[in-house]
Amino acid sequence: MAICDVLNTSAGATLLRASRTLAVRLRHPVHHLWLERQQWHDQSQRSFSYFTHLTYWGLAFYHAFAAIHTSSYWLTGVPFLARWRKPLQIAHSMFYSTVVIYPWIVTIVYWALLAPGRFPCAFSLWSNTSRHALNSLTSPLPWLDMVPTIILPALYLGLAYLTHATQEFYVYDFLDLQENPSGIVAAYIIGILVTAVVIFVILRYLIMLRVWVTEKKLGKTGKFSSRGAEHRVNVSDCQIQGKSDK
Repeated sequence: MAICDVLNTSAGATLLRASRTLAVRLRHPVHHLWLERQQWHDQSQRSFSYFTHLTYWGLAFYHAFAAIHTSSYWLTGVPFLARWRKPLQIAHSMFYSTVVIYPWIVTIVYWALLAPGRFPCAFSLWSNTSRHALNSLTSPLPWLDMVPTIILPALYLGLAYLTHATQEFYVYDFLDLQENPSGIVAAYIIGILVTAVVIFVILRYLIMLRVWVTEKKLGKTGKFSSRGAEHRVNVSDCQIQGKSDK
């Protein structure tokens, strides 16, 4: 029987109506899912324009490297960090300092300038608290590490304005030169860089205080692996190079 003959029967007509009803009912959720996909696609394209996301990636990579160093120490008694050349050890130390400092900058800037008066739902409150507060919760910071701590946010400003030039939106409203006087924007930028320096100094001495209390006063120095004892001096040298100037 041809398909047209089937559709001309009562059963065929019923099937056709059911198919149309199903298509109508599916059209809205499918369209909604398509819009959601487009929204997530657009957000993913803009993700690396946000300093918060870059800071999160920095935290993720630091903890990944920390896991690798810890695993190598557990397996061999000598972490990979102790086997690296001095420039790589210094770079790792600077990386650590950015992981300590930048979450505090994110926290202060968000809650001082960007946070809404109230959050629309519990998930939004939890999500923003997690991203802009709990990531600030570390060894003393070498003074040399202050240099990249200041330079990298300055370079980020170039990325923020490049994003505006290519995608026509400002990542953060306080950088908008069309809505804010140039002097105000400059004051925000200088204020953030000065804040980075202040946070660096405060955290350096807070961490040194913590180390003094836990290691010197309480004797909580931890236990070393019995393997790789001949490299132990090298390990202590490359843990945090700023310890010598405590």
